[in-house]
Amino acid sequence: MKTTLLLALLAAGCGDSQAQINITKTIGTEGGTVDATDGTSLNVPMGALSMGAAITISPVTVTPPPGTVLVGPAYDFEPEGTQFQTPVTITLPYDPAKIPSGLSNKDIVIYTAPRGTTTYSALFTQLATGGNTVSTQTTHLSVYLPATPAAACMPVCSTGTGSGGPTCGCTATCNSQQEVIMCSTGSGGMLFCYCELNHQTMSAPTVSDCSQIQSAFNACFTG
Repeated sequence: MKTTLLLALLAAGCGDSQAQINITKTIGTEGGTVDATDGTSLNVPMGALSMGAAITISPVTVTPPPGTVLVGPAYDFEPEGTQFQTPVTITLPYDPAKIPSGLSNKDIVIYTAPRGTTTYSALFTQLATGGNTVSTQTTHLSVYLPATPAAACMPVCSTGTGSGGPTCGCTATCNSQQEVIMCSTGSGGMLFCYCELNHQTMSAPTVSDCSQIQSAFNACFTG
């Protein structure tokens, strides 16, 4: 499939010291990569799309999840809601100078939300191999951004929707320890939760709905 590419580098806006990008590229069923000079990229494996799609990545102004700060630009990956048959990889740049004192690049989390909403979901995030970038895997296109807690020890919580129903969780880094609680909907509509301290799993208190997630986090790590 013939690929068309339009790339325009825009001047940084909204006080962001990094160049922001606006890029469109057609990706076919054979897969491919949409990337830019600031480190942003979308890698689509073969077979993830059932038909070709014109993928656009453009800057967007957002309010990050409560208790977090942006450490890099937020981008809208379009067409909004595009679903992939296998996971794709999104990579985003970050600015080390924007990471709050007491935290590190390992505390960066990529969040996603439908454009125009603040219904964020936190995604499993890894440091990428190229420069100051982080990456995650996803199966849909929407808004993506990199953020950290606004301060060390402050939990950041998010809710989302899984295949069985609501999901939610909180993460924090405190005294160099990673604290996590994750809940997902199981059979019968019940929420099943677990806590982790430095990747060591612990039992979690019973949670009837996601409005109780922060209280459950506190019970795991401060109670």
